[in-house]
Amino acid sequence: MREVVEKFWELFDEKRYMETKYLFHDDCVVFMETSRERFDDIDLYLQMNCDYPGKWRTVLKKIIETEDEIVTLVHVFSSDSSSGEEHYVTTTYRFKEGLIYEMKEYWGIIEDQPDWRKKYSVKC
Repeated sequence: MREVVEKFWELFDEKRYMETKYLFHDDCVVFMETSRERFDDIDLYLQMNCDYPGKWRTVLKKIIETEDEIVTLVHVFSSDSSSGEEHYVTTTYRFKEGLIYEMKEYWGIIEDQPDWRKKYSVKC
């Protein structure tokens, strides 16, 4: 299962989205939880990524394996220096017959430390 997830993010970083299709079970469903979306058709999910505007990099930061799922933390950032936009996506994966059967993505935007919290925390 780990190798499937690592290959998925390797191909995404290379912008070879459609080539990841073989990693998904025919009945795979993808949930983008923070925007309340569900993709019942993996081709539409992959095409959406192809069509997403901008130039993006993905760096797999962490993989956590449990008995029945994998969780990843991935740093997603613009490779176009004019944007400077950054995100983290935490994704859970469930498998069937060695392929991704369900993915749930949780997206977070990287933002500056709010002024009101500066007295409580240190910017890192």
